[in-house]
Amino acid sequence: MQMTDTSSNQSESCGYNHSKPLDLDAGMDMQLFRISIAFLCLLAGIQTSAAQSKPTSGEAIRERAIVRYKGIPQENAEAMANVADTVSRFYRDEFGLRLPERTIIRAELARNNRPGILAQGREEISLQYNRSDQLKSPNKSSAYTVYAIAYELAEMARKQTIGDAKWMTSDAADGLSYYLASEAIDRLNFVYNRSLWPDAFDYGGEGIQRLEQALRNRNGPDMVQAAGFWFDLAKLQGKSSIRGVLSALTRVHDEKLDASKVLRELPGAQDAMGKSRLDRWLRKFERTLFADRQRKSPANSKVTLAKDPIILKYDDDRGSLVDVASDAAPAVFFSLPAGKWYITEVQFHGLFDAKVGGSVMPTLRLCDRDMKFIDNWPVPSGSLRGTSARWRTVSVKPTLAPQEFVILLQPALTSVDNSAGSASKGSQSGTSKESSTSQPSDEAGRFTGLRISVDDSSKGHSALVNAGTSARPFERGDWMMRVKLDTARNANPLLWRP
Repeated sequence: MQMTDTSSNQSESCGYNHSKPLDLDAGMDMQLFRISIAFLCLLAGIQTSAAQSKPTSGEAIRERAIVRYKGIPQENAEAMANVADTVSRFYRDEFGLRLPERTIIRAELARNNRPGILAQGREEISLQYNRSDQLKSPNKSSAYTVYAIAYELAEMARKQTIGDAKWMTSDAADGLSYYLASEAIDRLNFVYNRSLWPDAFDYGGEGIQRLEQALRNRNGPDMVQAAGFWFDLAKLQGKSSIRGVLSALTRVHDEKLDASKVLRELPGAQDAMGKSRLDRWLRKFERTLFADRQRKSPANSKVTLAKDPIILKYDDDRGSLVDVASDAAPAVFFSLPAGKWYITEVQFHGLFDAKVGGSVMPTLRLCDRDMKFIDNWPVPSGSLRGTSARWRTVSVKPTLAPQEFVILLQPALTSVDNSAGSASKGSQSGTSKESSTSQPSDEAGRFTGLRISVDDSSKGHSALVNAGTSARPFERGDWMMRVKLDTARNANPLLWRP
């Protein structure tokens, strides 16, 4: 590190040597000359500072981690590499967790990015920012980079060590990762102190101390209370007991054993009454740990959303109406981006003629890619009011969606004769591509009073589904149906932590 003597004359620091006389014109104002020199020095300093902080691209390489960065200052990328390398070693050496020999983190800062961190396969992590201030430490930013890397590595290590562990509740799994990340931050603070991050932030209160503060809030997230159980075990028998439990759960995964039986057979220290401390811990934790003993059903668990939704769609907001028959439900196939997503809203463009369809409303159905039923949502009559085609919105309770899924709009069966809706006219919204004349459905059947718009600029994602849930491709285009989704707040540790 180079040091500069700030006591020397500022002009000398800019290359002006006072030992040599200046050949100045008699009329030159010496004071003005000195001001000009000072201004040039100031300008040079600004340019140097800007050059040093300018986002760059490259690689920061450590034994256990590589950070490939784009649009991010090198000093931040180097700090990320230190974090990933140290945390990987800590998880392996302290808890016996499995991780790749070297984890690759692809970090990028770009205005159009969706901020977040997410594992990509078994060896890579994607870390994205859309504002430069997100690279600052937690006291100056809305992002938690150090915690996010520690948490995502814990998630990666947990899955590679004990597998998907379907017997374990999501709260217990998330709580384990939260606890491990808290311990890892304390280790980072011990190793690096204030040199951990470029702006010299003190991470002393961001590890176990912050976990203990979160545990005082009895109304906090369930994952925090679950993390408290893992922390309790460490306090009862030391961190080596966590390693012992994780080693046992590795056997459960590798040998397909019963988790409850294996854990109860673990040896543990005795308390003053001669009872196993581990057994006492397990009895308190079992309702949170084991999915089959959880008081609440995972399907009915309340999820706190990140309130950063996305919308999946294929249309360009323009289409022509098509009559929907009673034996042909419009269906659209969707694929999710990486991560866990919850459906919060379904939209479709069209209209409903109550004079034909009667008082029985259509129903939205959620199925997996093989048309296996998952959930259904009746369409409220209020959302179908009006005689013109427009976007109709149905809000639903947050529902976890599979990676590939189908939304179909099941029309209500009606005894009205098919001829009742033949050659009828349907009003179009202002974004109509074609005339508003409705076209006959591809399937024979009674007209239901429901008309849905079709966008012919996109094809290949839509079908017609009959009552037997068999689907055949819809060739005219894609039904104008959209799905609004959001993630759970705790699914993005870059932007949220307890």
